[in-house]
Amino acid sequence: MAASSIRFVGGRYGVPNGTLSALLRAGIDKSSWPNTNLSSVCQPQIIYSCHVAFPPDRGSTQPGAVSVSSDGIIDGCYPNLSIYQAKSLAETLNRDLTDLGPDIALSSGLIDVHCHISELGRDWEGYSTATRAAAAGGITTLMGMPLNSIPATTSTDALVREVAAASNDGTTLMADVGLWGGAVPANVTDSAALSGLLDGGVFGLKAFLAPLPPGAGYDAVDPVQLAAAARICGDRKKPLLVHSELMTEDQVAVAVQKAYSGTKNGHTAHLASRPAQWERDAVRTVCELADICHMH
Repeated sequence: MAASSIRFVGGRYGVPNGTLSALLRAGIDKSSWPNTNLSSVCQPQIIYSCHVAFPPDRGSTQPGAVSVSSDGIIDGCYPNLSIYQAKSLAETLNRDLTDLGPDIALSSGLIDVHCHISELGRDWEGYSTATRAAAAGGITTLMGMPLNSIPATTSTDALVREVAAASNDGTTLMADVGLWGGAVPANVTDSAALSGLLDGGVFGLKAFLAPLPPGAGYDAVDPVQLAAAARICGDRKKPLLVHSELMTEDQVAVAVQKAYSGTKNGHTAHLASRPAQWERDAVRTVCELADICHMH
């Protein structure tokens, strides 16, 4: 699969945007999920619940139904509907009726914009289990962070490898997947490299102003390097996500030693080891770049 197809929308086991997450929960044996082709689940139907989360302009949460096309797309919303009216609607539209009953709420799929999926290089959670868990919780789109995989998604080569890992024959995707690319010192000074990553299909970039542990395989940028990444993102109208604490490794070491001195430990000590000034300095840096690109 080419990097430009990074979202996997409508893929072999993918759930298209707009698909109702409750489709995965209504009458489907969860033990069969790893081997279930979701395209066979999306039969034209009417789904009814006593608690449907409609958009505010349609009345918010109330009894009602939605109609779902053969593509798994919501093609009709019917608020303030009784189960008897839903049955009549299903007959009129010649669609099957799924009644979720009084205890299961029905909502559109949620989007998790910050998750860590480590299919490459680490024996951690991969795409099959991550998307399966997401679907079980009503999340139909996952946005994978660039670190934790080995290699991290900071180059076009790494992006191609990540896409291949997520789309190989041994991987079953239960939700849409998108990827963030990484802005690190090694690529922010090479506009062609960073541009290639953005043009390759990532939705934006993630940068750290705070130093990471040595085993993370990912380096922090300084404010000048962050500005360079922001300019490239701005040119392509892509967002730049920033871990906003600004300090050096030496400052971290001193703060940790002071916070955990003597018998101090636990949550209070951890908070003391991360002074609020570090966040204020980082947020100020990010705000100064907000007119260049969309910053998070």
